[in-house]
Amino acid sequence: MLCINLLPTKAAKKHESVRQELMAMIVLLIVVLGGLFVWSHKVASELSTASARIAKVNQEISQLKQDVVRIEDFKKNSETLEKKIAVIENLQLRRTGPAQMLDDLATILTDQRKVWLTRLAEGGGKLTLEGAAMEHENISDFQLALQRRSKFFQAATLGTVHATTNGGLPVLEWKLTCLTNYTGG
Repeated sequence: MLCINLLPTKAAKKHESVRQELMAMIVLLIVVLGGLFVWSHKVASELSTASARIAKVNQEISQLKQDVVRIEDFKKNSETLEKKIAVIENLQLRRTGPAQMLDDLATILTDQRKVWLTRLAEGGGKLTLEGAAMEHENISDFQLALQRRSKFFQAATLGTVHATTNGGLPVLEWKLTCLTNYTGG
């Protein structure tokens, strides 16, 4: 005999299997969407970290550019100050140089007892000395002392020498020119 099942078991099984598949698809869709959300959040976090690092590097670059400008200004100011210091040192030497030169001249004249000055003139780095002496050797010794013992006098050249009397004593009047170097070197 034939058995006919009139109960809708096949249709119920099909319906149940479609429902399970639909639930599995929904769960799978939720898992995929959750994964996409987590991945998107991670990418956004990495992007914000990278943007923050880029902003920080840009800020450091702008700070370094400002530092470079300050260093260049410092170099310019340093060069200017070095030039000013050199000028000041040169002025110091020129200020004290003439006094030291005259001190050297006085020392040489003191050592050369038979030579004296009657006139001293300076102009343009050239010094003209006029004076008198007792003998020719005294004038020669004085000229050699100027050239050898002093660092301020160079190229001492003896000009005219002529005999005269001073207070009844015979003396030799002389004229000597030399170059001066107030820096002493």
